[in-house]
Amino acid sequence: LWKSRNESLSAIKAKLTRCEVHQTPTEALAKSFAVAILTEWDEFATYDWEVIVKNMVKPAKVFDGRNVMIHNKKINQYFLGK
Repeated sequence: LWKSRNESLSAIKAKLTRCEVHQTPTEALAKSFAVAILTEWDEFATYDWEVIVKNMVKPAKVFDGRNVMIHNKKINQYFLGK
């Protein structure tokens, strides 16, 4: 995409150095204080949200914009559009 927009190789490399790849959602969200679910993908419903939230910065918040999660009183969940 960046090449098709005629971005220089150095600009592309600079952008890629800011990207991080994680193996698990728990690892990816460990330094976050909020997460927003904006897709209906089934995998979000199967995550262990209690474990994920336990490792997030407090007070951690989960915004579910697609209503894929089951309500859990142990975490700060916000269902958008429900």
